[in-house]
Amino acid sequence: MGMGPNAAGEALFWQIGIAGSHRGQGHGKSLAAALIRGIRQQGGRRVLVTIAEDNLVSRRLFEGCAFACNTRLVAVGPIPCMADDIQAETLYGFDLPPEAKCSEWRV
Repeated sequence: MGMGPNAAGEALFWQIGIAGSHRGQGHGKSLAAALIRGIRQQGGRRVLVTIAEDNLVSRRLFEGCAFACNTRLVAVGPIPCMADDIQAETLYGFDLPPEAKCSEWRV
């Protein structure tokens, strides 16, 4: 889940998911927007998120978050897997400008 920002103003979203029966209804977008609002209220300036290599839906969601904040999602680096049954993930990040700079995506 999400964590509050660290001393550098970075907050990590990790292992966020929407149940299959509830996908495609905007719940992921609403959850991401609520988490970003909370991070911003706590003084956060950057969002970090883990995304599995084949999870295009999640990557598009966070690309939309970044675009709404007039920035872009950037790959920070791979996350090493410690077990054979865990899928490789990449750590991505985007900056959070002042709220007034964000578009109507409601972030």
